[in-house]
Amino acid sequence: MFKLIKTMFPNNMVRCILCLSIILLISSVFAPILFTSFSIFDFSETGQIGDTIQGIMSPFIGIAGILLTFIAFYIQYEANEKQKKH
Repeated sequence: MFKLIKTMFPNNMVRCILCLSIILLISSVFAPILFTSFSIFDFSETGQIGDTIQGIMSPFIGIAGILLTFIAFYIQYEANEKQKKH
């Protein structure tokens, strides 16, 4: 699998950003459990647990989306530069 990623993304910066975005997406799944289990607020009676989970997961997913968008634009820029040379 790592050879496939290395052939698809030969640039180290792109691979690092891709790994960071994958880590952020995985951590967004576990963030609500981590942040609400030791919370000083009790959300069991108020019914606002859905808002809490969305508020905790949104930054992780948003940052991962920004990083993946940057990778897409960067790869498109590299392809355009190769196209200019030929």
